[in-house]
Amino acid sequence: MEAAAKLFYERGYEGATVREIAREAGITSGSIFYHFESKEEILAAVLRQGMEEGVAIVRVTVEGVTGARARFDALVLGHLRALHGEKTHFHHIWLQDLRCLPEHMQAPLLELSRDYRALWYQVLDEVKAAGLIRGDKNLFRKVAIGALNWTAQWVHRPRPAQIDELAKAMTRSLLNEPDPTPFRMLEGRDGFSGIAGDGDL
Repeated sequence: MEAAAKLFYERGYEGATVREIAREAGITSGSIFYHFESKEEILAAVLRQGMEEGVAIVRVTVEGVTGARARFDALVLGHLRALHGEKTHFHHIWLQDLRCLPEHMQAPLLELSRDYRALWYQVLDEVKAAGLIRGDKNLFRKVAIGALNWTAQWVHRPRPAQIDELAKAMTRSLLNEPDPTPFRMLEGRDGFSGIAGDGDL
């Protein structure tokens, strides 16, 4: 699974072969087919593992937190911890390769996605009731998740403290709050980088 996720991330689903996955994992290509019937099944398994572990990280981060503002901050932090954590390549693959699967294989994965969406709505209901957002919560969720996922384009191997810093800054920005300590882009190989116009196309 790790080998497949690594190669799908580096080369894309279409660019990685089962033979290369087997070589990366240190097994024969024939051995893979004792566990998976096709490369599509490998991709589906990688996507499922990434989503399940990512959602678990978010739930743990939000669990026990009280207050609408604090719970939203924890939700954002959990999402960024999952996206930029040890399994970061699993989540990149979800964003780039889910559509490579036929619809019948996407369906159970999209069900997992709906479960995660429900967690967002649970917190956003509290945030909206507290008057922290005034617009449509569904549109807000899409904008928020889109912005968080886009950090994958300009944040590279951040340290835990940098993820915490980024989460606080993203929360303030999404809620249109004043920022007493302006977010500072960090230059360098690790952390925050201003490549590609700070991620703007």
